Amino acid sequence: MAVTGWGYVTLKLRVLGWIHALLMLGIAGVSGYYGLAVLGDRSIAGGNGPDANPVGGILYGIGFLYCVLAVATGVCGIGVIAHILDEKKDTKD
Repeated sequence: MAVTGWGYVTLKLRVLGWIHALLMLGIAGVSGYYGLAVLGDRSIAGGNGPDANPVGGILYGIGFLYCVLAVATGVCGIGVIAHILDEKKDTKD
Protein backbone atom coordinates (compact mmCIF):
# COMPACT_ATOMS: atom_id res chain seq x y z
CA MET A 1 0.00 0.00 0.00
CA ALA A 2 2.84 2.39 0.80
CA VAL A 3 4.46 1.74 -2.57
CA THR A 4 1.28 2.62 -4.45
CA GLY A 5 0.79 5.74 -2.32
CA TRP A 6 4.30 7.00 -2.96
CA GLY A 7 4.03 6.04 -6.63
CA TYR A 8 0.82 8.01 -6.98
CA VAL A 9 2.31 11.09 -5.36
CA THR A 10 5.68 11.05 -7.11
CA LEU A 11 4.76 9.68 -10.54
CA LYS A 12 1.25 11.20 -10.73
CA LEU A 13 -0.17 7.93 -12.03
CA ARG A 14 -3.90 7.80 -11.34
CA VAL A 15 -3.91 4.01 -11.60
CA LEU A 16 -1.63 3.80 -8.57
CA GLY A 17 -3.93 6.22 -6.75
CA TRP A 18 -6.94 4.01 -7.42
CA ILE A 19 -5.04 0.92 -6.26
CA HIS A 20 -3.94 2.76 -3.11
CA ALA A 21 -7.48 3.94 -2.36
CA LEU A 22 -8.99 0.50 -2.90
CA LEU A 23 -6.37 -1.09 -0.65
CA MET A 24 -7.21 1.45 2.05
CA LEU A 25 -10.91 0.73 1.70
CA GLY A 26 -10.17 -2.99 1.88
CA ILE A 27 -8.23 -2.52 5.11
CA ALA A 28 -11.11 -0.42 6.44
CA GLY A 29 -13.58 -3.19 5.64
CA VAL A 30 -11.53 -5.97 7.20
CA SER A 31 -10.63 -4.05 10.36
CA GLY A 32 -14.19 -2.78 10.73
CA TYR A 33 -15.56 -6.28 10.36
CA TYR A 34 -13.14 -7.63 12.96
CA GLY A 35 -13.67 -4.73 15.35
CA LEU A 36 -17.46 -4.93 15.19
CA ALA A 37 -17.34 -8.71 15.55
CA VAL A 38 -15.29 -8.37 18.74
CA LEU A 39 -17.47 -5.59 20.13
CA GLY A 40 -20.63 -7.54 19.32
CA ASP A 41 -19.46 -10.79 20.89
CA ARG A 42 -20.89 -10.81 24.40
CA SER A 43 -19.46 -14.26 25.15
CA ILE A 44 -16.01 -12.78 25.71
CA ALA A 45 -15.11 -12.91 29.39
CA GLY A 46 -18.01 -15.14 30.35
CA GLY A 47 -20.77 -13.09 28.79
CA ASN A 48 -20.31 -10.15 31.13
CA GLY A 49 -18.63 -7.91 28.60
CA PRO A 50 -15.53 -5.79 29.17
CA ASP A 51 -16.12 -5.40 32.92
CA ALA A 52 -15.81 -9.11 33.69
CA ASN A 53 -12.01 -9.24 33.87
CA PRO A 54 -8.95 -7.43 32.52
CA VAL A 55 -8.63 -9.74 29.52
CA GLY A 56 -12.18 -8.94 28.42
CA GLY A 57 -11.45 -5.23 28.71
CA ILE A 58 -8.28 -5.58 26.65
CA LEU A 59 -10.09 -7.55 23.94
CA TYR A 60 -12.89 -5.00 23.75
CA GLY A 61 -10.31 -2.20 23.68
CA ILE A 62 -8.60 -3.85 20.74
CA GLY A 63 -11.96 -4.21 18.98
CA PHE A 64 -12.60 -0.51 19.54
CA LEU A 65 -9.16 0.38 18.14
CA TYR A 66 -9.90 -1.70 15.06
CA CYS A 67 -13.12 0.26 14.58
CA VAL A 68 -11.20 3.54 14.89
CA LEU A 69 -8.66 2.23 12.37
CA ALA A 70 -11.51 1.30 10.02
CA VAL A 71 -12.97 4.80 10.17
CA ALA A 72 -9.58 6.47 9.66
CA THR A 73 -8.53 4.33 6.69
CA GLY A 74 -12.00 4.56 5.15
CA VAL A 75 -11.98 8.36 5.34
CA CYS A 76 -8.46 8.48 3.89
CA GLY A 77 -9.40 6.10 1.07
CA ILE A 78 -12.41 8.25 0.19
CA GLY A 79 -10.16 11.32 0.35
CA VAL A 80 -7.73 9.77 -2.12
CA ILE A 81 -10.59 8.95 -4.49
CA ALA A 82 -11.89 12.53 -4.18
CA HIS A 83 -8.40 13.83 -4.96
CA ILE A 84 -8.10 11.60 -8.00
CA LEU A 85 -11.49 12.68 -9.34
CA ASP A 86 -10.74 16.35 -8.62
CA GLU A 87 -7.37 16.02 -10.37
CA LYS A 88 -9.06 14.44 -13.38
CA LYS A 89 -11.51 17.36 -13.52
CA ASP A 90 -8.64 19.88 -13.37
CA THR A 91 -6.80 18.30 -16.30
CA LYS A 92 -9.81 18.69 -18.60
CA ASP A 93 -9.79 22.49 -18.25
